[in-house]
Amino acid sequence: MKRLFSLVALTSMGALAATFGVPTNLTTNGVTQGSSVNPPGFLEIFGTNADNNLGDTVHVHRWYIQVTGTQLDIRVFDPGASGARDFTGNNAVTTRYRLYNPAGAVIGDESIGDDVTTGTNATDNRLVRMSGNVFVNLSSGNAYTVTPGVYTLLVTTGGGNEGNFYGLDIRSGTAFTAPHYAVYTEPRTSGDTAGFLTGGNTAAGNPSGSITPPVTAFVNVNRGCALNINNFDGDGQLNASITPVDGTPAQAIALGGDNVGVVQSNDVEPTTAQNILVNNYGLWRFQFDPGSTNAIDWSFADFAGWTNTVTNAPRNPTNPLRVFLPNGYAPVSGNANAVAPGVPTIALGAAVVSGANPPTANNTTRFTVTLATRNNTAAAMTAVQFTVGLPTGVTFVAGTQQCLINGAVTTCTDGSTGAYRRGTLPSLAAGSTGSLRFDVNFNRPAGLQNLSGPPVTGATPNTSSWIQYTSNFATTETLGPVCNMVVNVGGTTRAPTPARISGVYVSDDTVTFDTGVQLDTVGFRVFTSNDERGRERLALHEGVIAATEPDTFEPRRYELKLTGKLAGTYLFIEELQSKGPPHLVASLRVEDARVAPPPLRVEEKLTRALKKHLRASKVAPVASQRALKLSVSKVGRVVVTRDELEAAGLTRGAAIELFHLGQPVPFTWDASGTSFSFNSVPFSTQYTGSAIYVVTTGGAPAPEPEVDFTRLEPRPTTKRIETNAIYYALTPWSESPWFWALLRSNAAWPTVASQGTFELPGVTRMLGTTKVRIKLLGRSGHHHRVDATINGFHVGSVDFDGATPVTLEGSIPVAHLRTSGNQLALTLTSTAVSPNEQGALGFVYLDWLEVDGVAPDFLRQASVDGIAPYDPVIPNSRGANYLVISHAEFLDAARELAELKRQEGLRPLVVDVERAYDGFSAGTFEANAIKALIRDIAANSGALRYVVLLGDDTVDPRDFMGLHGRSFIPSIDGWDGELGRVPSESRYADLDDDGKPDLAIGRLPVQTAADALVLLDKIGHYPLRNRNAGQHVVFVDQRGPDDDDFLARATSMNQHLGARPRIIDTTNGVTLAKQTLSQLLTSGDAATLHYIGHGAPNAWTTRGLWTVNDSANVTPAPSDTIGFQWSCFAQWYQYLFGPSLGESLLLMREGGVTASFGPSGITNPDGQAQLSNAVYDNVFTRQLPLGDAILQAKRALPASPQSAALIDGWNLLGDPAMIPSPLSTGRGPWTPYEDPTETSAGNRNKKAVQTAAPRRADLAR
Repeated sequence: MKRLFSLVALTSMGALAATFGVPTNLTTNGVTQGSSVNPPGFLEIFGTNADNNLGDTVHVHRWYIQVTGTQLDIRVFDPGASGARDFTGNNAVTTRYRLYNPAGAVIGDESIGDDVTTGTNATDNRLVRMSGNVFVNLSSGNAYTVTPGVYTLLVTTGGGNEGNFYGLDIRSGTAFTAPHYAVYTEPRTSGDTAGFLTGGNTAAGNPSGSITPPVTAFVNVNRGCALNINNFDGDGQLNASITPVDGTPAQAIALGGDNVGVVQSNDVEPTTAQNILVNNYGLWRFQFDPGSTNAIDWSFADFAGWTNTVTNAPRNPTNPLRVFLPNGYAPVSGNANAVAPGVPTIALGAAVVSGANPPTANNTTRFTVTLATRNNTAAAMTAVQFTVGLPTGVTFVAGTQQCLINGAVTTCTDGSTGAYRRGTLPSLAAGSTGSLRFDVNFNRPAGLQNLSGPPVTGATPNTSSWIQYTSNFATTETLGPVCNMVVNVGGTTRAPTPARISGVYVSDDTVTFDTGVQLDTVGFRVFTSNDERGRERLALHEGVIAATEPDTFEPRRYELKLTGKLAGTYLFIEELQSKGPPHLVASLRVEDARVAPPPLRVEEKLTRALKKHLRASKVAPVASQRALKLSVSKVGRVVVTRDELEAAGLTRGAAIELFHLGQPVPFTWDASGTSFSFNSVPFSTQYTGSAIYVVTTGGAPAPEPEVDFTRLEPRPTTKRIETNAIYYALTPWSESPWFWALLRSNAAWPTVASQGTFELPGVTRMLGTTKVRIKLLGRSGHHHRVDATINGFHVGSVDFDGATPVTLEGSIPVAHLRTSGNQLALTLTSTAVSPNEQGALGFVYLDWLEVDGVAPDFLRQASVDGIAPYDPVIPNSRGANYLVISHAEFLDAARELAELKRQEGLRPLVVDVERAYDGFSAGTFEANAIKALIRDIAANSGALRYVVLLGDDTVDPRDFMGLHGRSFIPSIDGWDGELGRVPSESRYADLDDDGKPDLAIGRLPVQTAADALVLLDKIGHYPLRNRNAGQHVVFVDQRGPDDDDFLARATSMNQHLGARPRIIDTTNGVTLAKQTLSQLLTSGDAATLHYIGHGAPNAWTTRGLWTVNDSANVTPAPSDTIGFQWSCFAQWYQYLFGPSLGESLLLMREGGVTASFGPSGITNPDGQAQLSNAVYDNVFTRQLPLGDAILQAKRALPASPQSAALIDGWNLLGDPAMIPSPLSTGRGPWTPYEDPTETSAGNRNKKAVQTAAPRRADLAR
């Protein structure tokens, strides 16, 4: 529920300053000495009679000085007499220096002709001061008295054809080390300062004329999508480059030949691919090799380009970019070590809040948009106005606009209209970041579409994104218009999703925090502040607390040891992700977190009874059977005895046949006729790795499956090795979400040799060279290179970009392979391709390894894992309106539930889930078989309304992780766009594949018969214990800086609940709220319990309002409450490491809740509000049973990816026919509900007649 975009990352620059063309290590009187070092290039200006063949023909330099103080000291360095250091001509030039104040009046005017080498006015090879209208040495004269503003130093030449070298040093006072002012030029024509940077001359002089460091300056790229560069008369002998601020490598600049210009356009931000983080703005480092005696003319233009197209003269920019002099340098050979001045920077970004991610055509996705600036100057910016233009198909979401300073919400002036958003901060302090943030709904057709307006020429328009402010040098400055954000509608690039913090614990010297879920996580930063909004935050550590891995659903604990006692009232945790900006994931009072951290529990989702053994025996004794099914998980030769079959109930002495997926399987009896053997084949789906073999008698064939298997892997023709140890829900839908290992950049895998060890039985029968394939999936956005070796032999490598699947293909001589003890080793090298990945680890998943020529080893012995009855007969369902599908271990409870419903006037039917497998998937464990069973019964019943799934589920039904979780009733995967795969009961209830449920469905997530009895007692007693109306109680999470307004949502529930709820706000702490919640869960005072806020699979709020441990430790007492959870993850009943929070409340022996409606994944607050309003109206106004209320609410959602995520990701744990209190009036005849707004349930069920699978026939037929 977190807003995914909090603050655009901006690059900080140094302090203000300006110097160029002045040697270092001068004496205090400005004279060169033995330790003086040449500057990295000089400034050069030519006489008006100079020819083009000398290169630069510019005769005017204009320097703009950003004066912020009361003194201005202009210092000039002239490096030599005519003919030394200067381009030689036959006619000397005079260089004139004029200083203008902001009003345009001349306040200083002085010229240098032939160099003066002696006296107080000497200028030869020394730094001198411009004082009034004369030059004096640094020991005399005064600086100019000034007021803040932009002053202009105009440098011109008269006649002559000589080129004059000079340098500038411009400071805020006469002290030798007084601070510099920032100085820039904006050349507009070839007669102006287009060629202000030139190289050094190797002619004789003092100091030496040899210039070895590159000439360096800084181009202020603060607008547009492209930077245009022109150079003239490069002579083709120089090396030049420009380096963006985003950390990408320097970009080479092409150079013109003699008297020839070259124009080059460089991307600032891409517009031909998705780009929703537009932040490559600031001072780009420009440098070139001065060569020997070469002079070169440079100019820089924004996206508008040039006003002329000549090739034998410099280009004239339409809108020139400012080029700043360095604030100092320490030149050495090959490196100027120039330092950039400080200028404000701008950035624009967005992140998905709700809807399809990535967006899909003509469906609404909600984005949070942020326009930000960082004040890198030494003084405050004032009247900081932010403007973001909204293009077609992008609409503002009312009530979402905020201004922020350093991530904390602050007040500002709103000047927005329908076409653009605008906010103005009164001031922004030095070193601070200010931003405008708001939400938009984005709905566009497929292809590249604008999320913000593109930059245009002329006056800054309201259709673009830009910032205007008043500087401390008394001018109005503009940043932007920046490049438009681009969304690839229908593409594959996603926006980030925040980590879920499940607990924060504080002591005097340690901050500990746990994550329940991490997706795309690079690391964390922890801050403290005395302000609840996080202003003036203090970092508690240096750098970043690195994430253990980018994606995990397992609990992870991070400990931060403090160097001193923790100070501050509030604690903030910020997450950094591989894509997008950092965002806040936790904010809380320090005192609320002053508890000792509990053990990090990674529990097996099993009761004590299940932990003893999953199956007491592989043989399940039954009455006489005509067919049995054998489960085999290994490939090899399987031997089955007749005694085993008859012990399992097979008719004694009967002739048998063997089938797999409806096809006959050859088998051989031994000589005595007491056992037979057959070859088992590989079989693998999402739900099982066991092949089912059906043994029939009497010549009856076993039917073929009538459903598709979920992710059925093709039967390999070669040897595949894989270890499924990591689950990644966001894996592309066509790929398996399970992986062998996670590779980290610049580190060899495996870290433990056994992780990469594998066997190749039968390899000794091979010769020559064999092919090898290794399946990989990129996880981070880097450029990746993976190198692979087997037993030390390099088999191949692969290069690829980003989060894409790829197969490394290589080969290896068979002589390097062994039957056992083979060792796979991989090395990942990752290179950042975006600013967010700089310094971050690269990650790639390893899926599997294949080695050609190694066939399945049927010589190996395989065994039968289990024997059970096979019965494809579907019970008669005519007229049934309440279906219970139960695991065999809970059939007694299922029958008791059916009897309760019969007493309420319903017509129940109980079906063993094995009948679904036997009837529709040839006995194989498969969710699609359950879906087919429900459709079959709905079609033949004509009245089916309710479905109950009796049994728990796990995300790891094949027990890859060794936690011994068990899927009693599997779920079909849905997709929520954020978490990725989520368990979805609605897909079982969808009879016509229109994406919406047609039946009311609920799950009772029990793992033992004892669990089932607890829920039976609650369901049976609920109508009796709740004769009187209870109260509605709403618990509200603390709102963080980036959160939705949880309290406002709670307040708005009045109109839907039909009664004013009691609202408990946890903003001021959770201790009292937790006590109140505990009392309500055991008292029966709450008819309904609602939670709005952050959630994890095992907790509400990051501060531990309630956890699964709390549910286990509450003193049991009768209570019946219906729970509604409006958060994320809190009802992910497939959670590997214990019950979800919703399950823990439901399974409390007494107390807790009797039913719970909540999320298994991530959905946005707006969608949750839409769903909650509809559910509440259906329950408390229309007086529908709980399952019907949810069904109708989901069916009423508009067709969109956001709606699909709500339909898939929200499930009911409980009885769908339950009528919530206070509407329940005790046990009595059940009154069928008919919705007048749509067809009856019977008619809806008839839709399934066309699509339902045919009824399974008895084997005897």
